[in-house]
Amino acid sequence: MIEVEIERCVAGGSGLGRLEDGMVVFVPRTAPGDRVVVEIIERRDRWARGLAVSVVRPGPERVQPECPHYIDDRCGGCQLQHVAMDRQRLTKGEIVGDALRRIGRRDCADPAVVVSPVPWRYRRKITMARGENNAIGFHPYDDPSSVFDLVDCLITEQAVMDMWTQVRAARRLLPADLKGITLCRGRDDQLHLLVNSVGEWEPQAFAEHVDSRVCVWVKTEGRALNQCSGPPTRVSPDSFEQANDGLAETIREFAVDRIGEGPGIAWDLYGGFGDTARGMAASGFKVWSVDTDAGVREWREPEDDPDITWVTGRVEQVMARLPEPNVVVVNPPRVGLAAAVTNLLDGFLERSVVSRVAYVSCDPATLARDLRRMPAGKIVDMRAYDLFPQTSHVETVVILAAQP
Repeated sequence: MIEVEIERCVAGGSGLGRLEDGMVVFVPRTAPGDRVVVEIIERRDRWARGLAVSVVRPGPERVQPECPHYIDDRCGGCQLQHVAMDRQRLTKGEIVGDALRRIGRRDCADPAVVVSPVPWRYRRKITMARGENNAIGFHPYDDPSSVFDLVDCLITEQAVMDMWTQVRAARRLLPADLKGITLCRGRDDQLHLLVNSVGEWEPQAFAEHVDSRVCVWVKTEGRALNQCSGPPTRVSPDSFEQANDGLAETIREFAVDRIGEGPGIAWDLYGGFGDTARGMAASGFKVWSVDTDAGVREWREPEDDPDITWVTGRVEQVMARLPEPNVVVVNPPRVGLAAAVTNLLDGFLERSVVSRVAYVSCDPATLARDLRRMPAGKIVDMRAYDLFPQTSHVETVVILAAQP
């Protein structure tokens, strides 16, 4: 055991301190200014990982977490509930700035962080695992192999939690080989429940215990997703949708505003349901919107916007067939952009074919890596967003411009 002073919080939410020999140690559930007794559980050549055994002296920005699961079950869904909100936002700006300077080799300051409209009850979608003794819930942060039984998640919308209360009461009727479940409020404001099992399951008895307005879906291994009860819907619960829609629109508006107005050709890569594409079309562009999810097609194509061409496929596989763009918006998953995509965009920027690229990112590390691959683009604007309060996750928009 060793006493450690925590300097700051870093990517992933852990506190950073230093051992007596100067080695960096990462300690979850600690706050800047904390002095804690730490048990070292892993030691590498250049860093160590520890667990806080006790807090000798709390830092000035440590607060009492509001969620009982965070304390009693060591819930890993949130990482920063013990940190004051203002410090959470400063931390997220520091995480982005550090990644861009250290990984991306960009000379930039920490970005300003836009506040979420609400710090609680903002999340519209959750996915839970099944554990021993029929527990359904999340994993403890220090034991990812186990699952604790969830009663309420304070960062999830009340309507979704009300649905969970019904499901929880009828859990005995869920499949014996249940893998997990997803609950969400779709973009049509319809409530959805996705039951993920290994084998076949007859859902009729279970569906009788759930509000008839809930769309119940079943996904078994080797078979397509199937809706088995509830009203008709054009939305699939496994299609990607921003969990905090109160801030998602603000992010899209910033990206669309900063790329400028048409006329011209715009690419909307990883475009999802097409909200960004519609914004760019309204600004005067002819838009090509690309996404791999064929399930979003039913939501997009019936609108038949003549200024938008919808393309289903992997970006790196279809981009050679698209007309050269004047502006580009990319909103990739957490893994970031394929090297082929960054290489193409960097070439566009170098030749000034593209005047602006807006990169919307949910992971500072992959954002920084991709920006390092695009040296022809100069950062002309940047903003971070506290899309997921109480967690260490941060959304970032970086605007690149062709170098003069």
